[in-house]
Order: sequence, then C-alpha cells, then structure tokens
Amino acid sequence: MPAKTGAPGNNDLPGSYRVNVSPETNEIQGATHFGQGVQEIINRIKKAVHNYIPYTHIKNQVFNPPTMAENLTDVFTIEQKSV
Repeated sequence: MPAKTGAPGNNDLPGSYRVNVSPETNEIQGATHFGQGVQEIINRIKKAVHNYIPYTHIKNQVFNPPTMAENLTDVFTIEQKSV
C-alpha cells in the first residue's frame, strides 16, 4: 500500500509511505516511511504490528487534526496492489 502524502494544512514536500499487509489476515507486517513527522506514524504502526491489529482498525479511526497520523487514513484507503 504505497502512498505519497504531505503534512496536512501546509506546503511541506510529500513523504512516502509503504505498508505491507497480509492478504489473509489483514494484519500489518511492516512499514517504511520517509518524510517529515514520520516518528509519529511509525510508532502507531509498530503498536499495530506487535499487537496483531488489522489495518482496517487504523483505517477506520478518526485522528485529531493537525497531525501526521491523519495520513494513515489516506494510506489505507488507497487501492491495494499485489506485489
């Protein structure tokens, strides 16, 4: 699930997000993030990986703006591609 997105509400350059999801369980297997504010996002992903939380749980959450975590909803709504 790759996505390119920037910080909400400003003109920052877009970052790059890639999240690997198991098609059988919908659990997040790993992630790579590059960009400003990714330390906020990677900790949420780490918590999901270690607690076997499916990506749909994060996709359906509401994140208070303005945070970089808002971008997680966009990352998980992008059409899935098989690698």
